Amino acid sequence: MNYLKKHLLKIVHFKLAFPVVLGMITTMIYNLADTMFVAKTGNTDLAVVV
Repeated sequence: MNYLKKHLLKIVHFKLAFPVVLGMITTMIYNLADTMFVAKTGNTDLAVVV
């Protein structure tokens, strides 16, 4: 029973953490792309806002 609880707990933790990690990766990629496009404008005033 101990093994079953530990195994189920690992599965539940993974199922809860996976969407959070995906969301963080998506946000990071979006921010990197946004910064890249802002940097290409060459406008320093716009870059300060980001």
